[in-house]
Amino acid sequence: MNDFRLARSLGVGALYASTSLLASAMEIEIDYTLDTNGFFNQAGSKEAMRAVCDYFEGILADDLARIDQAQWPGNSWIARVRNPATGNVDTFPGKVIPANTYILYAGGRNLNGAGQGGQNFYSASGSGPNSQQWFDLLQSRGEPGALANPPTDAGPWGGSITFSTSRTWNFSQTASVGGGRSDFITIALHEVCHALGMGTEDSWNTYVNGASFTGPKSTASYGGNVPLQSGGRHWRDDGMCTSSTATGYSPSNPLNVLSRAVGQFGVTEGQNQIALLDPVSCRVGSKLKVMTALEVAGLDDVGWEIKTGIITPLPELAISVNQDNGAVTLSWLANPDRVYQVQESGTLQDWVDLGNPVSLRSGPVNFPDGDPPIGRNFYRLHVDPPSSSDVAFALANRSSYYLTVETEPNDVSDCDICADGH
Repeated sequence: MNDFRLARSLGVGALYASTSLLASAMEIEIDYTLDTNGFFNQAGSKEAMRAVCDYFEGILADDLARIDQAQWPGNSWIARVRNPATGNVDTFPGKVIPANTYILYAGGRNLNGAGQGGQNFYSASGSGPNSQQWFDLLQSRGEPGALANPPTDAGPWGGSITFSTSRTWNFSQTASVGGGRSDFITIALHEVCHALGMGTEDSWNTYVNGASFTGPKSTASYGGNVPLQSGGRHWRDDGMCTSSTATGYSPSNPLNVLSRAVGQFGVTEGQNQIALLDPVSCRVGSKLKVMTALEVAGLDDVGWEIKTGIITPLPELAISVNQDNGAVTLSWLANPDRVYQVQESGTLQDWVDLGNPVSLRSGPVNFPDGDPPIGRNFYRLHVDPPSSSDVAFALANRSSYYLTVETEPNDVSDCDICADGH
C-alpha cells in the first residue's frame, strides 16, 4: 500500500505524481563549455546533473519552436549568456536553438550560497515584413501565452546554473550523507526551477500579488494562495531550519509551506516535505530534499505543459467531531476499484487499523469512530491499489472539539543556504 497525505484543512484538489510518463518531447541540453573553473570535473557531478535534467524532461511536454536566423533573412539575434564561471554576460551571435530544446549552461564559481540559477536572454534586430514574427518567435518560441498581456506562458531558449566551488559536495542521487557536504541533487533541482522560470519569468510575476503567489495550479495544490518570501522569487522561508527541536520544524508553525514529495531520487512519493522552493535548504535525515507537488504546480503556472499522468486526483479526507459525545466521522469519495483502510494513532508512530477495510464503494463514504480516545488523535487513509501516494491525513482533539491538521514530522538538521542572487 502507498500513503497519501493531506497537509492542510483546505482541500487539495490534485496531486502531481510521477506515474506513467510518456516519452519526452523536450530536451534539456547541458552545455559545460563555460565551466572553466572545472566544477564538473568532480566524480559523479555530470551524472547527477544529467539525472536532474532527465527528471525535468520526464515531466515537461512543451513544443518549442526552432530559433535559426538563417531561416529569417534580414533578421538576426545574439544569445546572451550569464557565464556560470565568471558571472559576466557572454554573447553568441546567431546561435541556433533546435526545436524542443532548452540549453542549460552549467558551471561553478565561488558563491556566498550554494547555487544560483536563472534564465538567459538575448538582443535582436529585424527588417522586412516578417520582423515582428521574428521578434515574437524569440519571445515565445511558439507559445502564444508568452505574448499575452499579462503573460501566461513562457518560451525561453535557455538558462544558466552555477554551483559554489568553495563547498564540499555530495553527488549521491539517492541519499544525503551530511558531514558538511551540500546535497547537489537538492540544490540543482531548486536552481533548475529558477532557470525554467519559477521566480524569474514574466508569467511567474503575473501571479505575484504582494506576498502571495496566486497561480491557479499552485493554489489548488497548496489549498490557497502560496506565501512568498520577500522579493517574490521563493516560497516563504519556514524559519525553523535551525530549530533545536528534534523534527527541525513544528507541524503547527504558521510559516510552513508544506507539500508532498514527488517520488524521485530515493524519496518516497507522498512524503511530507517543506516545499523545495523554500529559500533555505535543510538536510532531512538521510533523505534528499526533492521536488514536491507545489513546484510542479508552479512550473505549470509559469506555462510549462505537464505531461499526462503527472496529475492524479486525490481523495480529500474530511473530519467532523460531534460536540455532544466526541464521536468522529471521516469522509471521502471512494472509487469502487480500490480498497480503503482507516488507521489511527495518538503519536504518529504506532498506527492501528480502525474497523474493517472499505471496498466496492463508489461515491461518498462516511466512516465513524464512535469512541475515539480522549485528547489528540490522528487518522490516515491507506489505499490499495494506490490512486496516488500521499496520505490523507486528519486530526481530532476530543477534549476541545476543534478541527485542525498536523503532518508527520521529519528529522531535520545541517541547514545550508541554498542560493544567492536569485
